[in-house]
Amino acid sequence: MSQELFKKSQEINLAASREDEIDVNLFFKHAAPIIRHYNRWKDIDRFYFIPLKLNMVYLCAGLTLPVAYPPYFIGTIVRNSFEHPELFAVKCECGHSAYAYSYNGSPLSGRFDLSYACPHCGANSSDTKSGWHIRSKVLTATQEEDLVRGRHLQSLNPSFEPAPIRELLKFCCVDEDCDDCLM
Repeated sequence: MSQELFKKSQEINLAASREDEIDVNLFFKHAAPIIRHYNRWKDIDRFYFIPLKLNMVYLCAGLTLPVAYPPYFIGTIVRNSFEHPELFAVKCECGHSAYAYSYNGSPLSGRFDLSYACPHCGANSSDTKSGWHIRSKVLTATQEEDLVRGRHLQSLNPSFEPAPIRELLKFCCVDEDCDDCLM
């Protein structure tokens, strides 16, 4: 029964367009160079405010509820990892820090599933941690800050549009990071 409810929520989710799926997949596939070059693009609003239509939800008593409320900006997700490494980073096998770029969890179990990318070696990994509440709280707070900042930006420049994710990838993939970024 709960799987049917989850499937139904997926069907009515706003992230159903093929273009949105491609954007999310590009972000997941190229998280390491995006994270690696964060300091180069974090102050470029067109890149920071690229929205990702993610399904960061948990299943609770037969309902699917968001970990935090969308939109999820690429800048917010990466910023969380750097500003809160105790919550959104782990030590990579190469010895450097790997940063979370995707997360889900459950308030009932307290479990939080994280996917990491290492900006140093490019490795991807995943892990399950405890501490759902604090991670959700941090994500919600940073999203609120960025929504306020985004609304202010929009009020100053009503024609503002975020860049397409492929433009961010072109900006980040300036070396041999990812030869296939633009395919």
